[in-house]
Amino acid sequence: MMNIRTKPGTAGALGYWFGSLCIGLAALGTSSGPAMAQAGAYPNKAVRIVGGLSPGGPADLAARIVAQSLSQKLGQTFIVENRLGGGGVTALLEVGRAPKDGYVLGAPTTGPLTVTPKLQKNPAYDTLSTVTPIAQLAAYPYVLVVRKDLPVNSVAELLDYARKNPGKLSYGSGGNGTSNHIGMEWLKKITGIDIVHVPYKGDNDIVRDVVGGRIDLAMNTPSVILGQITAGTVKALAVASPSRLPVLAQLPTMVESGVKDFVLEAYAILVGPAGMPSDVVNKLNQEINELLKTSEVTGKLGQTHMYPVIRSPEALRAFIEDQQILWGSVIRDAAIPLQ
Repeated sequence: MMNIRTKPGTAGALGYWFGSLCIGLAALGTSSGPAMAQAGAYPNKAVRIVGGLSPGGPADLAARIVAQSLSQKLGQTFIVENRLGGGGVTALLEVGRAPKDGYVLGAPTTGPLTVTPKLQKNPAYDTLSTVTPIAQLAAYPYVLVVRKDLPVNSVAELLDYARKNPGKLSYGSGGNGTSNHIGMEWLKKITGIDIVHVPYKGDNDIVRDVVGGRIDLAMNTPSVILGQITAGTVKALAVASPSRLPVLAQLPTMVESGVKDFVLEAYAILVGPAGMPSDVVNKLNQEINELLKTSEVTGKLGQTHMYPVIRSPEALRAFIEDQQILWGSVIRDAAIPLQ
């Protein structure tokens, strides 16, 4: 409570009271905390979004599309900067060390958010103690493809063939712990098939060897494999998205193909440092979710075979937790070596 003192009988009583009132009101204004002060004016300067992957990839493009629209909508510059290293971990930790005022954000994807800590014997960080989930920007699914001369034309036929020929089929991935590695191990787990993992150093090598018939199948994103699907040098069996992709509208989803609950996506998510003011988080979430409903943003995402995903901060946190549990169990059951 503010303590107002007076000195009766003196000419300065009114001035003294007024000065005390001003001091008290100033103190009251600051007692509401930085969160309220920041959110009302946020943003009042440029905002950096730190990305952990190379420029031009899906997650980077999603961040740039949303950053451009946020700049136009909020009247301040949102700029994406790339900090490469550690498969995105370097950028995530930089965001985690930043001031909590919302002017340094991050746009990590699947690996550093949900997979990398589960691959480490002694995790260097805990995701949700390091960053604050703000909004999901986009998702992009994996497509299951096989070499063109494999005698299967559907997921059901592939599973039947694999069961009749245990250990004789092989699949390629971008290396131990990558999304298309743990995704295929998840498929093996829930369908009971036995196929051999062949790790590669990159997606282009996988595509080359599926086309060349040196491996039998793989899962990759449309941005990597669409050209070969269109050219007919590989056969696409299904897409692991919740619904069909417009660019591959004839292709059923994995769920439609009989593999219950199998949705395998990479995603771009906006985060800030742990402990960000909740009203700044909620403001960004609301603004981004409104943008994700516009034809301009959805159209730009669609051009790169991505689609928007709208979640509240609370739902996003729960999603990350669920993904960590899922990939942790797959890594453990598949005996994927820890680092």
